[in-house]
Amino acid sequence: MINQDNTFKNRNSFDGNYRKEKNTYSKNNWQESSKKDKEWANAKSDEMAEKVGKSMKDLIAYLDIQTKFEMYSASNALLILNQKPEATYLREYSKWNEDGFEIKDSKDKVIIIKREQGQKADGSIAQFYNARNLYDVSNTNAPALQVKSPPDKATIIKTLLNGSNVNVEVVDRLENNMLAKYDFERQTMQICRGQSADSKIQDLVMELAKVEFKVNEIGISESEKENRKFKSTCVSYMFCKKFNIDFPKDKFAELPNYLSGDTKQIKAELETIKDTYIKVTDRMYGSLDKERNTKSKEQVR
Repeated sequence: MINQDNTFKNRNSFDGNYRKEKNTYSKNNWQESSKKDKEWANAKSDEMAEKVGKSMKDLIAYLDIQTKFEMYSASNALLILNQKPEATYLREYSKWNEDGFEIKDSKDKVIIIKREQGQKADGSIAQFYNARNLYDVSNTNAPALQVKSPPDKATIIKTLLNGSNVNVEVVDRLENNMLAKYDFERQTMQICRGQSADSKIQDLVMELAKVEFKVNEIGISESEKENRKFKSTCVSYMFCKKFNIDFPKDKFAELPNYLSGDTKQIKAELETIKDTYIKVTDRMYGSLDKERNTKSKEQVR
Protein backbone atom coordinates (compact mmCIF):
# COMPACT_ATOMS: atom_id res chain seq x y z
CA MET A 1 0.00 0.00 0.00
CA ILE A 2 1.11 3.59 -0.62
CA ASN A 3 2.48 5.46 2.40
CA GLN A 4 0.51 8.69 2.25
CA ASP A 5 2.80 10.36 4.83
CA ASN A 6 5.17 10.98 1.92
CA THR A 7 2.55 13.22 0.30
CA PHE A 8 3.41 16.37 2.23
CA LYS A 9 7.19 16.69 2.09
CA ASN A 10 7.50 19.84 -0.05
CA ARG A 11 6.50 22.41 2.56
CA ASN A 12 8.87 25.06 1.13
CA SER A 13 6.41 25.62 -1.71
CA PHE A 14 3.76 26.90 0.69
CA ASP A 15 3.57 30.26 2.46
CA GLY A 16 2.33 30.92 5.96
CA ASN A 17 3.31 31.38 9.55
CA TYR A 18 3.72 27.97 11.06
CA ARG A 19 3.80 27.21 14.75
CA LYS A 20 4.72 24.21 16.78
CA GLU A 21 2.40 22.51 19.21
CA LYS A 22 2.96 23.85 22.70
CA ASN A 23 3.38 21.35 25.47
CA THR A 24 0.86 22.71 27.97
CA TYR A 25 0.22 19.46 29.82
CA SER A 26 2.24 17.76 32.49
CA LYS A 27 2.99 14.07 32.05
CA ASN A 28 0.37 13.13 34.66
CA ASN A 29 -2.30 15.27 33.01
CA TRP A 30 -1.50 13.77 29.61
CA GLN A 31 -1.71 10.23 30.98
CA GLU A 32 -5.06 10.94 32.65
CA SER A 33 -6.45 12.55 29.49
CA SER A 34 -5.17 9.68 27.34
CA LYS A 35 -6.72 7.14 29.70
CA LYS A 36 -10.14 8.84 29.47
CA ASP A 37 -9.88 9.04 25.66
CA LYS A 38 -8.95 5.36 25.49
CA GLU A 39 -11.92 4.34 27.66
CA TRP A 40 -14.23 6.50 25.57
CA ALA A 41 -12.87 5.10 22.28
CA ASN A 42 -13.21 1.48 23.40
CA ALA A 43 -16.80 2.03 24.51
CA LYS A 44 -17.70 3.99 21.37
CA SER A 45 -16.21 1.44 18.97
CA ASP A 46 -18.26 -1.28 20.69
CA GLU A 47 -21.37 0.87 20.37
CA MET A 48 -20.70 1.46 16.68
CA ALA A 49 -20.05 -2.26 16.08
CA GLU A 50 -23.50 -3.06 17.50
CA LYS A 51 -25.05 -0.34 15.33
CA VAL A 52 -23.36 -1.62 12.17
CA GLY A 53 -24.50 -5.16 12.97
CA LYS A 54 -28.15 -4.11 13.07
CA SER A 55 -28.44 -1.91 9.99
CA MET A 56 -27.48 -2.51 6.37
CA LYS A 57 -27.27 1.27 5.86
CA ASP A 58 -24.79 1.62 8.73
CA LEU A 59 -22.79 -1.40 7.54
CA ILE A 60 -22.40 0.14 4.08
CA ALA A 61 -21.38 3.45 5.69
CA TYR A 62 -18.72 1.54 7.64
CA LEU A 63 -17.49 -0.18 4.45
CA ASP A 64 -17.16 3.26 2.83
CA ILE A 65 -14.93 4.42 5.70
CA GLN A 66 -12.86 1.22 5.73
CA THR A 67 -12.29 1.60 1.98
CA LYS A 68 -10.89 5.11 2.48
CA PHE A 69 -8.81 4.09 5.50
CA GLU A 70 -7.87 0.56 4.51
CA MET A 71 -4.80 0.33 6.76
CA TYR A 72 -6.81 1.16 9.87
CA SER A 73 -8.31 -1.52 12.08
CA ALA A 74 -12.04 -2.16 12.03
CA SER A 75 -12.30 -0.58 15.50
CA ASN A 76 -10.65 2.61 14.31
CA ALA A 77 -12.72 2.72 11.12
CA LEU A 78 -15.80 2.52 13.35
CA LEU A 79 -14.44 5.43 15.41
CA ILE A 80 -13.87 7.51 12.27
CA LEU A 81 -17.41 6.70 11.13
CA ASN A 82 -18.72 7.99 14.45
CA GLN A 83 -16.63 11.15 14.65
CA LYS A 84 -15.83 12.38 11.14
CA PRO A 85 -17.16 10.21 8.29
CA GLU A 86 -16.31 12.92 5.75
CA ALA A 87 -12.58 12.68 6.59
CA THR A 88 -10.23 11.80 3.73
CA TYR A 89 -6.70 11.84 5.22
CA LEU A 90 -5.89 11.76 8.93
CA ARG A 91 -2.58 12.37 10.71
CA GLU A 92 -1.40 13.20 14.19
CA TYR A 93 -0.68 16.82 15.15
CA SER A 94 3.06 16.19 15.22
CA LYS A 95 3.06 14.78 11.67
CA TRP A 96 1.28 17.83 10.27
CA ASN A 97 3.63 20.07 12.28
CA GLU A 98 6.78 18.31 11.03
CA ASP A 99 5.78 19.14 7.47
CA GLY A 100 5.04 22.75 8.39
CA PHE A 101 1.25 22.75 8.34
CA GLU A 102 -1.12 24.25 10.89
CA ILE A 103 -4.20 22.76 12.51
CA LYS A 104 -7.08 25.19 12.18
CA ASP A 105 -9.17 23.85 15.06
CA SER A 106 -7.49 21.60 17.64
CA LYS A 107 -10.89 20.56 19.00
CA ASP A 108 -11.92 19.15 15.62
CA LYS A 109 -10.14 15.85 16.12
CA VAL A 110 -10.69 12.14 15.67
CA ILE A 111 -9.73 9.86 18.54
CA ILE A 112 -8.43 6.41 17.64
CA ILE A 113 -6.62 3.63 19.49
CA LYS A 114 -3.05 3.00 18.35
CA ARG A 115 -1.01 -0.11 19.09
CA GLU A 116 2.52 0.75 20.20
CA GLN A 117 5.60 -0.92 21.58
CA GLY A 118 7.55 -0.05 24.68
CA GLN A 119 10.40 -1.43 26.70
CA LYS A 120 9.79 -2.85 30.17
CA ALA A 121 12.15 -2.38 33.12
CA ASP A 122 13.64 -5.82 32.45
CA GLY A 123 14.43 -4.84 28.86
CA SER A 124 11.71 -6.94 27.22
CA ILE A 125 9.37 -5.44 24.63
CA ALA A 126 5.68 -5.03 25.47
CA GLN A 127 2.78 -4.03 23.29
CA PHE A 128 0.17 -1.63 24.57
CA TYR A 129 -2.61 0.59 23.28
CA ASN A 130 -2.87 4.36 23.57
CA ALA A 131 -5.47 6.88 22.47
CA ARG A 132 -4.26 9.21 19.73
CA ASN A 133 -5.77 12.40 18.31
CA LEU A 134 -5.86 12.68 14.52
CA TYR A 135 -6.70 15.67 12.34
CA ASP A 136 -8.10 15.59 8.84
CA VAL A 137 -6.43 17.40 5.96
CA SER A 138 -9.55 19.59 5.68
CA ASN A 139 -8.68 20.97 9.14
CA THR A 140 -5.24 22.17 8.02
CA ASN A 141 -3.72 24.66 5.60
CA ALA A 142 -2.21 21.80 3.59
CA PRO A 143 -3.17 21.46 -0.08
CA ALA A 144 -5.91 19.07 -1.07
CA LEU A 145 -4.75 15.54 -1.82
CA GLN A 146 -4.08 14.76 -5.44
CA VAL A 147 -6.08 11.63 -6.20
CA LYS A 148 -4.64 9.46 -8.94
CA SER A 149 -6.94 8.27 -11.68
CA PRO A 150 -7.76 4.57 -11.36
CA PRO A 151 -6.72 2.09 -14.05
CA ASP A 152 -9.20 1.66 -16.88
CA LYS A 153 -11.72 -1.15 -16.40
CA ALA A 154 -10.19 -3.46 -19.00
CA THR A 155 -6.85 -3.20 -17.17
CA ILE A 156 -8.54 -3.85 -13.83
CA ILE A 157 -10.09 -7.07 -15.16
CA LYS A 158 -6.84 -8.20 -16.76
CA THR A 159 -4.67 -7.54 -13.68
CA LEU A 160 -7.24 -9.04 -11.30
CA LEU A 161 -7.06 -12.27 -13.27
CA ASN A 162 -3.28 -12.21 -13.68
CA GLY A 163 -2.74 -11.44 -10.01
CA SER A 164 -5.05 -14.19 -8.78
CA ASN A 165 -2.96 -17.04 -10.24
CA VAL A 166 -6.02 -19.03 -11.31
CA ASN A 167 -6.81 -20.75 -14.58
CA VAL A 168 -9.12 -18.66 -16.75
CA GLU A 169 -11.78 -19.89 -19.15
CA VAL A 170 -13.69 -17.47 -21.38
CA VAL A 171 -17.32 -18.52 -21.94
CA ASP A 172 -20.37 -17.14 -23.71
CA ARG A 173 -22.70 -17.25 -20.72
CA LEU A 174 -23.05 -18.44 -17.13
CA GLU A 175 -25.96 -19.45 -14.93
CA ASN A 176 -28.01 -16.79 -13.11
CA ASN A 177 -26.71 -14.10 -15.48
CA MET A 178 -23.35 -14.08 -13.72
CA LEU A 179 -20.42 -12.67 -15.64
CA ALA A 180 -17.71 -14.41 -13.62
CA LYS A 181 -17.79 -17.62 -11.62
CA TYR A 182 -15.12 -19.73 -9.96
CA ASP A 183 -15.33 -23.47 -10.59
CA PHE A 184 -13.90 -24.95 -7.39
CA GLU A 185 -13.71 -28.47 -8.81
CA ARG A 186 -11.58 -27.45 -11.77
CA GLN A 187 -9.98 -24.50 -9.95
CA THR A 188 -10.84 -22.31 -12.90
CA MET A 189 -12.28 -18.81 -13.14
CA GLN A 190 -14.94 -18.68 -15.82
CA ILE A 191 -15.55 -15.23 -17.26
CA CYS A 192 -17.98 -14.10 -19.95
CA ARG A 193 -16.74 -12.39 -23.08
CA GLY A 194 -18.18 -8.96 -23.79
CA GLN A 195 -20.87 -7.65 -21.41
CA SER A 196 -20.76 -4.75 -18.95
CA ALA A 197 -17.30 -4.12 -17.49
CA ASP A 198 -18.78 -2.84 -14.21
CA SER A 199 -20.89 -5.96 -13.67
CA LYS A 200 -18.02 -8.20 -14.68
CA ILE A 201 -15.70 -6.60 -12.11
CA GLN A 202 -18.38 -6.89 -9.41
CA ASP A 203 -18.75 -10.63 -10.02
CA LEU A 204 -15.04 -11.25 -10.55
CA VAL A 205 -13.99 -9.68 -7.23
CA MET A 206 -16.84 -11.44 -5.46
CA GLU A 207 -15.69 -14.81 -6.81
CA LEU A 208 -12.05 -14.11 -5.91
CA ALA A 209 -13.20 -13.27 -2.38
CA LYS A 210 -15.18 -16.51 -2.21
CA VAL A 211 -11.97 -18.38 -2.94
CA GLU A 212 -10.25 -16.58 -0.06
CA PHE A 213 -13.17 -17.25 2.30
CA LYS A 214 -13.30 -20.92 1.20
CA VAL A 215 -17.05 -20.96 0.66
CA ASN A 216 -16.76 -24.54 -0.64
CA GLU A 217 -15.02 -25.84 2.48
CA ILE A 218 -16.17 -29.35 3.36
CA GLY A 219 -18.10 -29.65 6.59
CA ILE A 220 -19.29 -26.05 6.99
CA SER A 221 -22.99 -25.43 7.53
CA GLU A 222 -25.21 -23.85 4.94
CA SER A 223 -25.60 -20.76 7.14
CA GLU A 224 -21.81 -20.41 7.42
CA LYS A 225 -21.53 -20.74 3.65
CA GLU A 226 -24.05 -17.90 3.25
CA ASN A 227 -22.12 -15.83 5.78
CA ARG A 228 -18.95 -16.22 3.74
CA LYS A 229 -20.79 -15.30 0.55
CA PHE A 230 -22.07 -12.16 2.27
CA LYS A 231 -18.54 -11.18 3.26
CA SER A 232 -17.49 -11.72 -0.36
CA THR A 233 -20.18 -9.27 -1.41
CA CYS A 234 -18.75 -6.74 1.06
CA VAL A 235 -15.28 -7.18 -0.41
CA SER A 236 -16.62 -6.62 -3.92
CA TYR A 237 -18.48 -3.51 -2.77
CA MET A 238 -15.32 -2.05 -1.20
CA PHE A 239 -13.26 -2.76 -4.32
CA CYS A 240 -15.87 -1.15 -6.58
CA LYS A 241 -16.13 1.83 -4.24
CA LYS A 242 -12.36 2.37 -4.44
CA PHE A 243 -12.24 2.26 -8.23
CA ASN A 244 -15.49 4.18 -8.93
CA ILE A 245 -17.29 1.15 -10.30
CA ASP A 246 -21.05 0.94 -10.07
CA PHE A 247 -22.33 -1.49 -7.44
CA PRO A 248 -26.11 -1.99 -7.06
CA LYS A 249 -27.06 -2.11 -3.37
CA ASP A 250 -29.56 -4.90 -4.13
CA LYS A 251 -26.61 -7.27 -4.49
CA PHE A 252 -26.48 -7.37 -0.69
CA ALA A 253 -28.46 -10.11 1.01
CA GLU A 254 -29.92 -9.74 4.51
CA LEU A 255 -27.53 -9.06 7.35
CA PRO A 256 -26.04 -12.38 8.52
CA ASN A 257 -26.43 -13.76 12.03
CA TYR A 258 -22.77 -13.29 12.99
CA LEU A 259 -23.27 -9.51 12.90
CA SER A 260 -25.73 -9.80 15.77
CA GLY A 261 -23.16 -11.43 18.08
CA ASP A 262 -20.97 -9.74 20.67
CA THR A 263 -18.93 -6.73 19.62
CA LYS A 264 -15.64 -8.64 19.66
CA GLN A 265 -17.03 -11.14 17.17
CA ILE A 266 -18.49 -8.41 14.97
CA LYS A 267 -15.15 -6.57 14.81
CA ALA A 268 -13.32 -9.81 14.06
CA GLU A 269 -15.63 -10.47 11.09
CA LEU A 270 -15.19 -6.90 9.85
CA GLU A 271 -11.42 -7.40 10.03
CA THR A 272 -11.61 -10.49 7.82
CA ILE A 273 -13.58 -8.50 5.24
CA LYS A 274 -10.97 -5.73 5.26
CA ASP A 275 -8.04 -8.16 5.11
CA THR A 276 -9.51 -10.00 2.13
CA TYR A 277 -10.23 -6.73 0.34
CA ILE A 278 -6.59 -5.69 0.83
CA LYS A 279 -5.34 -9.08 -0.37
CA VAL A 280 -7.36 -8.92 -3.60
CA THR A 281 -6.41 -5.29 -4.22
CA ASP A 282 -2.71 -5.81 -3.49
CA ARG A 283 -2.54 -8.74 -5.89
CA MET A 284 -4.07 -6.59 -8.60
CA TYR A 285 -1.57 -3.80 -7.94
CA GLY A 286 1.28 -6.32 -7.93
CA SER A 287 0.22 -7.56 -11.35
CA LEU A 288 -0.17 -3.98 -12.58
CA ASP A 289 3.33 -3.03 -11.41
CA LYS A 290 4.80 -6.14 -13.03
CA GLU A 291 3.10 -5.29 -16.32
CA ARG A 292 4.35 -1.69 -16.19
CA ASN A 293 7.90 -2.80 -15.40
CA THR A 294 7.87 -5.20 -18.33
CA LYS A 295 6.70 -2.46 -20.72
CA SER A 296 9.32 -0.08 -19.33
CA LYS A 297 12.11 -2.59 -19.95
CA GLU A 298 10.88 -3.21 -23.48
CA GLN A 299 10.95 0.52 -24.22
CA VAL A 300 14.55 0.77 -23.00
CA ARG A 301 15.76 -1.93 -25.41
